[in-house]
Amino acid sequence: MLESENSESLDRTFTTDNFAPDGIIALAPGSKILERYKVIELLGKGGMGSVYHVEHVHLKSEFALKVLNRLADSNVWRRFDNEAKAASRLDHPNLIKVQDSGLLPDGQPFFIMDLVKGETLADLIKRNGRLPMRETLKIFIQVGFALAYAHDNGVIHRDLKPSNIMIAKTQEGSLIGTVKVVDLGIAKLTGIDEFNQQTLTRTGEIFGSPLYMSPEQCMGNAVDNRSDLYSLGCSMYEALTGAPPMIGDNALSTMMKHQSDKPLSLKEASLGLQFPSEVETIVAKLLEKDPNHRYTNAHILTHELVQIEQRLSELKTSDGSMTLNFGQPVQEVIAQRSKLVKMEILVIALLTLGAYVLGFATSVFVSGQQEREQNVVIKQPLAPANVIARPKAEENIPEVDPEQKRPFSEISATGRTRLFKFPSQSIGSIIIGHQAPRLARGLMSAPINDPVWFKPDPRYLRSPALLNRFGPDDFTSLVLEDMVQTNSSALTALPRFKRVNSMKVSMDIGNEAFPYLDKVENLQNLDLSHTHITADVFCRLKRLPHLESLRCAHLLPIRPILNRLTPSKVVSLKIEDNDLTLDDLRYLSTFKNLKLLSVGGNKVFNDETMKVLLPLTNLRHLYCLGCSTSAKCIETVKRFKSLQEIVVSDWSEEDVKLFKRSVKGIRIHMMKNTQL
Repeated sequence: MLESENSESLDRTFTTDNFAPDGIIALAPGSKILERYKVIELLGKGGMGSVYHVEHVHLKSEFALKVLNRLADSNVWRRFDNEAKAASRLDHPNLIKVQDSGLLPDGQPFFIMDLVKGETLADLIKRNGRLPMRETLKIFIQVGFALAYAHDNGVIHRDLKPSNIMIAKTQEGSLIGTVKVVDLGIAKLTGIDEFNQQTLTRTGEIFGSPLYMSPEQCMGNAVDNRSDLYSLGCSMYEALTGAPPMIGDNALSTMMKHQSDKPLSLKEASLGLQFPSEVETIVAKLLEKDPNHRYTNAHILTHELVQIEQRLSELKTSDGSMTLNFGQPVQEVIAQRSKLVKMEILVIALLTLGAYVLGFATSVFVSGQQEREQNVVIKQPLAPANVIARPKAEENIPEVDPEQKRPFSEISATGRTRLFKFPSQSIGSIIIGHQAPRLARGLMSAPINDPVWFKPDPRYLRSPALLNRFGPDDFTSLVLEDMVQTNSSALTALPRFKRVNSMKVSMDIGNEAFPYLDKVENLQNLDLSHTHITADVFCRLKRLPHLESLRCAHLLPIRPILNRLTPSKVVSLKIEDNDLTLDDLRYLSTFKNLKLLSVGGNKVFNDETMKVLLPLTNLRHLYCLGCSTSAKCIETVKRFKSLQEIVVSDWSEEDVKLFKRSVKGIRIHMMKNTQL
């Protein structure tokens, strides 16, 4: 039923008055659909349907309504139905979510979907010409996550292109980790309704956008997930160079080029711009004519993009410029870093969590699609990570489902997915796999073997009740921070977590909590700070000889702790404000696999004693905040075999400039001593 607020209720189905001559449905602002949705405005229209901005009259929530055009043939009607089926079965932060679907009173198919305020990648490229490499990587890492999830659930997009990739931005215009892949209008649901799928994709009936179609799709042949990866490659190519890899005089000419022509390299297409060899290799592999020569799945692609993006972040200099040497192939880089992957994920998460924005910004989006149709979706707002305020001592402890004690997680029927069912209010922060941090609330899912990082809201650390509702295999990394906590009982839950290998503990606890920490049986990475656990107790930690990374501060004496570490295992060590001696430094020089060392706040470390660490031939990162170093250490720094970065404090601008002029290939970061 269509109902206008400015006229009497119309108790009838649609008539031809509701359609424009070209068959595109016309709904007037203020009209009501099914007595639930009020039309606000038309957002876009195309060959398949029209999209309206609507409001649920009871919930007062805004959505997007997509309605099929009147003159569409039966096959288009069925493809539209497939879009609703495909989108409604998917629930992922980088894909749209269908909230409602069905038929209007006259049989016209419709569905209600989320609405996102933002812009398409196509608009972004049109405005900027081409995008910076790091921003491009951030976008396509999330596109990769979306495709990996869709493919795992039997859905192939078949029309991936820049106008179907939407991005929400901060007020400053920088990415906040919000990317949505939209428009599953011609998606193929593998293994579902196979007879209709064969009918809809019969030879000679070709769907997609010619600029981004795979060779097999251009020929009307059967497609699989590798076709989507080819389209991703075309889109990434355009983002980096400003133009698609194949452009013919017309659609048919472009489709023929996809089948026969070899694309120019990124360097050639951008008229001489330099790109990392890994990025050139990845894009070339995505654009292989033979699907068997492309990536077999989006998981592998996304993993390689994450590795490159992390490397770019590490190699960024203090003045924001990039000094890169990307001669090594991706696989070699991954091989060299294999022992560090778990530690680096933890370190990056801990050091940069405050800079991330959890969840997704509220936004309305009107796309300027390049060819036909505007895509529109909404996203539910989430708050930034740091809005979780540290509670005051007198605050009440919030209740989580006070009438229920059900577990927060369960394993799917297939055994391949872990399902989290959190309350509607946030209970903390969570990172699943390599995704951006999010608030832990509502429904979430994670591949069964993916790493999961969790940081409870400090308000729930007054007892073990919240942690006890998680399963023993739910986490791989756990962050417990609460500087006003006086009850260590929350830690009694720790021995249950068999998969936890990384922990950060920063709480007002003492030796009474040590037995629980000591029973985390697979611990490999530990960050212990601002506790009252004493050194003599901590050095008895059973897992000390097995740690790969350790940070501890204000633990005296430190030597018994160092003696229990295994020098050949440790790759990251932060020994800060622990009154190191010269003998301690000599002992640290025997940790041959050490790649990161922080000796901040230790007076013994200066320009002269730095030489003691020269045997550390694998050392890449040296942090000496609050130490007595100066430009006099330049000649010593040059002698380190693998050093890539040094972090110092309170140097003069002249000393920093002298260092940069004198030392090539090693970045210097200068901070104030108060930043330790």
